[in-house]
Amino acid sequence: GFPGAPAAAAPPLEQQQPDEGTSSGDAEEDDVSNTLYVGNLHPSVDQPTLDGICSVFGTLDVCKVIQKKSTGTSYGFLKFASRDSATAALQTLNGRVYMGQELRVHWALPHRHKEGTSHLHHLFVGDLGSDVTE
Repeated sequence: GFPGAPAAAAPPLEQQQPDEGTSSGDAEEDDVSNTLYVGNLHPSVDQPTLDGICSVFGTLDVCKVIQKKSTGTSYGFLKFASRDSATAALQTLNGRVYMGQELRVHWALPHRHKEGTSHLHHLFVGDLGSDVTE
């Protein structure tokens, strides 16, 4: 793990209301509210390694590592069981140097956009100085 990683997940900020039987149907597969993008991974970081680093923050539902052989770069996606765990991982890991490379951790974007947002474009900007906060 990393120094400064929380020993246990922080208590939830909001209490979730019990499910009143309203189902979101297939919307769950596009739910990225607990999902993080982890960029600038060292090429030797694989799925078990990333899982081991990040599982200290809470239960991981999904851990994926994508290695682009053409560029030698790697990145990953982490879906935590809770938003609090994802937030703790984001705050602790973003900018942290692991295996000589500074991790870039951001909230993931849905891969399919909802109706009415198709005109929007998203741009990821990496390798910013540590003094850039917004």
